[in-house]
Amino acid sequence: MKELDSLIIYSAAYYHTDINKIILAFKYSGLKSLCRPIGRAMGEFLTRPDDIDYLLPVPLHLNSSRKYNQAYELARGLADSWNIKILDCACWSREVATRAGMNAQERAKLAKDSFMITGNLDGLRIALVDDVCTTGITLLRLAEVCRDSGAIVKYAYTLATVSST
Repeated sequence: MKELDSLIIYSAAYYHTDINKIILAFKYSGLKSLCRPIGRAMGEFLTRPDDIDYLLPVPLHLNSSRKYNQAYELARGLADSWNIKILDCACWSREVATRAGMNAQERAKLAKDSFMITGNLDGLRIALVDDVCTTGITLLRLAEVCRDSGAIVKYAYTLATVSST
């Protein structure tokens, strides 16, 4: 668990274990079929808090070569396990460099307005979903935009975290 500016981030595994091979397989080898069952397993491992009603996955980068959003597919499995709905109303507002390979200082430069919300979130209790949490900045920026749109966002769930701090 990480806490970052009032966002609590729960992860099912540490990235620097064999889970990274699985993540790389569904991100870069097109093994989409792995995502939903892994999301279901996340739901069995992680406890759903009573104070969320929706999951919102981190959107796929603009102009991504990937044909699917692995965060959305993980959220589908988590939603199956927790019997919860998914909101698909977030998108990147601009092209940004892929986060892979960036150091913490480069990641911290992600602007808050890098995301936009395309739906009404007023009063909705939302948890964010992504595949990997490195520094938490992407999740934090998306949470801020959701909160600015009226949502209550306390939690994020990821398959893996790079570190426990």
